[in-house]
Amino acid sequence: MEKITPVFQNYDWGSKTKLQNLFSEAPKNKKIAEAWFGTHKRGDNISKIYGKDLPYLFKVLAVEKCLSLQIHPNKKTAKLGFASENRRSVPLESAERVFKDPNSKPEMAVALTDFLVVVGVKSEHSKKRFEEILKNKDSKKSKYTSKEYLEKKTREIQKRVKNGTSDSLSDKAFLFARSDYPDDPTALLLLEMNVEMLKPGQSVYLPDGILHAYIRGECLEIMENSDNVFRAGLTNKYINPKLVLDNGLFKPLPSYKPNTVAKSKNWTDYIPRGAGFGIMVGNGNFADEYLCQYHSGPKVLIALDGKFAVNDKNVKKGDAYFIDSKEQILINGSGKFAIAHI
Repeated sequence: MEKITPVFQNYDWGSKTKLQNLFSEAPKNKKIAEAWFGTHKRGDNISKIYGKDLPYLFKVLAVEKCLSLQIHPNKKTAKLGFASENRRSVPLESAERVFKDPNSKPEMAVALTDFLVVVGVKSEHSKKRFEEILKNKDSKKSKYTSKEYLEKKTREIQKRVKNGTSDSLSDKAFLFARSDYPDDPTALLLLEMNVEMLKPGQSVYLPDGILHAYIRGECLEIMENSDNVFRAGLTNKYINPKLVLDNGLFKPLPSYKPNTVAKSKNWTDYIPRGAGFGIMVGNGNFADEYLCQYHSGPKVLIALDGKFAVNDKNVKKGDAYFIDSKEQILINGSGKFAIAHI
């Protein structure tokens, strides 16, 4: 069991206070969006300890501005795209580089605060609206991408909210997106999607191809060891609407929850079936309690609050540890923590 330091990602949608309040190492007066724990080449803090790649990437996110409306590729698409960009010598850190690695990126988020998310389309008919807006974003040939239509729709929704005739989370997400990216008609697509306000401890699972965007809040996030993203809009980063339209899943799914959630009085284990990763969140008083006994493989533990002991090491808020496959996890004391596992 070895202590590790987060790798922080400084993105425009991050916060100057949220992750700084959790991790003492986080840079002050900078918008820090993500804290990474893994072996990905853009944020490796474990390979020197573990000696090989970790199969997952574990993160803590602080969202104060909309993330891009996006999807993630499947394994085949990622492998072919990564090889193609390598052959064309597209620099890995280029703004126009799409494939950062050859991996797919299914992911799961567990809310730490109220967490507003947009996930999946409401109807198979939504694809027509996506095509019309994404194919005409720059040309403005569609009425839906015109400034006049966007402003008219915004006024309608603002009026509903002001009059108290709307408690729609879709309206709320739309207005956040309009405020964050005033000239981007992609905001209209959020009205075609499912919007949820996750409460702390609730979760969402996003397989490859699922359209989604995080709007506001803080969460834990775990995914396959990848940073591949196809962006449709709501971002200052490079977008590729064609890849979104070609690879997005434009049909509703019955659920976006993890398939398996095991519980006890003071911990919950979130395990998406077939994903190859999970997160256990503990919160409460623990007395000589062994956790994750049924999960083989390497683990990452993050202390979220309190003071307690893990394998006889004193742990406080913001501490993070890599725990090898051969080690057990024995908890004593009172606090809140998250454990990433396979």
